[in-house]
Amino acid sequence: MNRTLYILIVLAFFYACNSESEKKDPITKIKREKLITPVSEKENQRDSVPNTSIEKDRCLDRKDIDVPLEIRQSLGKLYPNYRIAKNSDFFDNYWCYFYKESDSPYFITGDFDGDGNNEFALMLTKNERTKTIIVVLDKIRGQFQSMVVDSLVAQRKPNIDIKYTKFYSGLHKHKPETIKTMATDSTYIFSNEFISLDFFEKGGYYYLWTGKEFKRIGVGC
Repeated sequence: MNRTLYILIVLAFFYACNSESEKKDPITKIKREKLITPVSEKENQRDSVPNTSIEKDRCLDRKDIDVPLEIRQSLGKLYPNYRIAKNSDFFDNYWCYFYKESDSPYFITGDFDGDGNNEFALMLTKNERTKTIIVVLDKIRGQFQSMVVDSLVAQRKPNIDIKYTKFYSGLHKHKPETIKTMATDSTYIFSNEFISLDFFEKGGYYYLWTGKEFKRIGVGC
């Protein structure tokens, strides 16, 4: 009898101490409750499914344009310190939304000077992509002649990874039209097909053939 009474007193004392401890430190109780919280079957299934929410870079599926060999050879002689741009020079998962499957942001053809023959406009760059030129090749009497349409320099900070200097603009060809620019509120008549360098979603430049050279015209903001 005495032994039973002793056990009951000890148990009562232990329970009282434990309850008092949880009052002073409620975190202890919360931790214990979390430890025994049952995990639902749905949560188990959710955790077992791999994360596939990362969007695939759609632009990686686009192949580079096959620039004719004679053009590549001519450019190699005329501009030995440059190379023709390629798809990987442009912002990932972005640039291709502005071009059809058969189009390229760095190579277009058209009659840009109104002589009845097609010319070739290309973006040339260096491996670090900080210097870019736009050139037009015109084949006259079997020989390519070249003209630099524009020269662009991207300021790159030291120790910045090369991927942050990728192009955010590309070439487009347009049919003849009259355009009123927002930048200068001026009207220009493009009598021939013409070249534009479009900053994706943010304006760009049009290149107007004057009879001797290509004049750069700012468009938009």
